[in-house]
Amino acid sequence: AELQSRLRKLNWLEEHLAKSPLKGKKIMTLEDLQKTEIGSQVVEYVTELEINDDENQKQKRIEADEMMKRAKKQKQQNTNGGGNETGPRLPYRRYYTENKTEIKVGKQATDNDVLSLSPEHRSGAHWWYHASGCPGSHVVLCTDDASPNDNDVRDAAALAALKSKCIGQSVIKVSMTRCRNVSKPPGAKPGLVQLGGDVKTITLKKDEVMKRTERLEETVIVN
Repeated sequence: AELQSRLRKLNWLEEHLAKSPLKGKKIMTLEDLQKTEIGSQVVEYVTELEINDDENQKQKRIEADEMMKRAKKQKQQNTNGGGNETGPRLPYRRYYTENKTEIKVGKQATDNDVLSLSPEHRSGAHWWYHASGCPGSHVVLCTDDASPNDNDVRDAAALAALKSKCIGQSVIKVSMTRCRNVSKPPGAKPGLVQLGGDVKTITLKKDEVMKRTERLEETVIVN
């Protein structure tokens, strides 16, 4: 409320200082100012706001604070799966590694099936991750590379660990395989899949998981 009041008064001063009789007046005595119709109000606001030659910088800082508050609120809404989402709902959240490789993380069990099995959302050559031995989100690292960047691999594995019930463990193992090796057993419940072909295991300590995902959460996009 205090910031909004200050901004309102600053905007009022900016508007009226750009109008006659104050427009273009770089120097004006207090006596001459008080003779104008709005002079008393100008003096009151200038005194109250302690305006000086650095006032433009102050206002910019205030506006920047407001923008940061709005951005923080929007991020919190997105992280919780709410807020003003744009576009159609997707079955996954999107994260980005430091070299801008996209990572998709299923939102819930039925979404995991769609992400893992639908060519619309992943290619067969993309890499699939899941915490070993624990329920959790399916994760897809969106690269066809035969040997993905190690940081990208560990980022994707860290998200799979974080979004699983294994996160309470000090050391977490994550399975990694090509998406083409993931299939759905007949009659299996939502989120349950089986793996074939070459399956690798990525081992992470919980401290590494938390450090990596703290950075990744800053990149999340939710639809």
